[in-house]
Order: sequence, then C-alpha cells, then structure tokens
Amino acid sequence: MESNLYTLDRFELDYAIFLKRPEETDQLLIHRSEILTPIKEGDIVQIHG
Repeated sequence: MESNLYTLDRFELDYAIFLKRPEETDQLLIHRSEILTPIKEGDIVQIHG
C-alpha cells in the first residue's frame, strides 16, 4: 500500500483538498466523512492508499 505526504490546502463544501508534497501541484480530494482525525488547513498528513 502506497503512502504519501500531503498538505491540507482547504475545505470546499463536503471535501478536503490536499496537495501532494513536496511540489504541491497534484491535488487529492477526500470527502469529510472519510477523515477520522481532526485536522486544519496547513496540516501535513500521511495518506495511505
């Protein structure tokens, strides 16, 4: 299972928009209901999958 670091850029409606580090050009959208840990914009997280 692949794991990458992302920065939480922002929330838009029901989605969190993450930017893949270190370039922060690729985006990943995740529905808020799938985020089990409280996070805020600017947090760096590891995402598996």
